[in-house]
Amino acid sequence: MSVDILHVGKTFGAGTQSLTVLEDINLSIPKGKFIGVVGASGCGKSTLLRLIAGLDRDFTGSIHINGRSVDGPCRDRAIVFQDHRLYPWLTVHDNIGLGIEELPLTAAQRNQRIHALIELVGLRGFDKIYPAQLSGGMAQRAAIARALIAEPDILLMDEPLGALDSLTRSYLQDELLRIWEDRRSTAIIVTHDVEEAVFLCDTVVVMAPRPGRIEARIDVPVARPRDRSAPEFVQLKKSILQKLIR
Repeated sequence: MSVDILHVGKTFGAGTQSLTVLEDINLSIPKGKFIGVVGASGCGKSTLLRLIAGLDRDFTGSIHINGRSVDGPCRDRAIVFQDHRLYPWLTVHDNIGLGIEELPLTAAQRNQRIHALIELVGLRGFDKIYPAQLSGGMAQRAAIARALIAEPDILLMDEPLGALDSLTRSYLQDELLRIWEDRRSTAIIVTHDVEEAVFLCDTVVVMAPRPGRIEARIDVPVARPRDRSAPEFVQLKKSILQKLIR
């Protein structure tokens, strides 16, 4: 599904206590594209993601999904946070299955879909394991599977790999790209890591703070699979970093 963000603004509080965190955000995201949003802390990246998800409806301007105005959460959008938010008393299988509890599926259909997602994210053999027994990377894979189980058209990710060590993060970037290429949902990832954005995304949106606004929109012309050490990759990363620090 396509996403159109039109003159969106967001202010917390009122009067002398008000704080504008987003100002006149305009962005069009074509169906099936992978978009990265980067920027300093406090520039409104996560707030923008919450607005797209429909988790906060108190904003100015409008957001449209395939031409329909966003007026709350919907199954066509799923969100993954930095912390996995798995329920500790449920197994991997049951945590993933939460996303389709209300769908009109038979038990066999439900289990088939859960096991397909477990396979997709590389957790075969861990379906009966509890979150406390998983590594951070495995828990995030389970969270991604839970987000995908209802087959959303738009996958929203708020620093989903930010709490992981560099080796696990690099590995899961490859996995995340593989999953996206398999599903081809529209994907939007918020990240502080410019290299991650250039590696994953078709387009990188650079945001400036106080108030949050779009500084630049940069298409990534480097063909996949991308070599992080390739001169064009390094130059693009450097160019985006320069926009962030000036």
